[in-house]
Amino acid sequence: MGKSSKRSKDVSLTKVKPKGKELKTKIIDQFNEFLSQFPTVIAFQYHNFKTHPFQEIREMYTNSKFLLGKSSVLKKAIIQAQKAENRPNLDELANHMVGSCGLMFTRENKDDIISHFLTWRESSSLNPGQVASEDVIIPAGAGTFTKFSNTIEPYLRNLGLPTRLHEGVIEVLKDFTVCRAGEEVNPEKCRILRLLDIKQGEMRIIPKGIWENGQYKEL
Repeated sequence: MGKSSKRSKDVSLTKVKPKGKELKTKIIDQFNEFLSQFPTVIAFQYHNFKTHPFQEIREMYTNSKFLLGKSSVLKKAIIQAQKAENRPNLDELANHMVGSCGLMFTRENKDDIISHFLTWRESSSLNPGQVASEDVIIPAGAGTFTKFSNTIEPYLRNLGLPTRLHEGVIEVLKDFTVCRAGEEVNPEKCRILRLLDIKQGEMRIIPKGIWENGQYKEL
């Protein structure tokens, strides 16, 4: 009986760099690149981030660059640049790298930008954990979900809605309170509000500080 042969395999000992580390390095590199290209840096925080409205903001300011990322990474990028390039007061921006935050690098009129951001709002859906601004009650009956296929009915029940199919139509069996003003909403209630196309949240960009040619100003 012949012996089975085992093929030798080349085993690579190259260490794979974690994706998280790659992203961190990329953000820091982008920060340094943008800092060398633009005289003004605006630190901002944001609420209820939505991709499409933010893309519109990017397109509005074509002579600017935006940098978003983890607050700790952005803070590290700022502090490293301060030490390496001796840029006075740049580290003041790091104080605002908390929570949902970002940086705008620009050569456009800074006063116009600040004024725009202070008044800019975009309606958005609530996210889990946010507070409802008004009561939402779905009345009993068959009128609420008529725009949807009746195949969605099991999904509605999974969200906690008291529904059934009656003659092929989705029927709500009793009045159902989705949320009350002042109460936090959970993931299921957020999904229901989206189905109803009810937007009680708003996306905002809040400028917090501005650095320009070595000078820093709190906003």
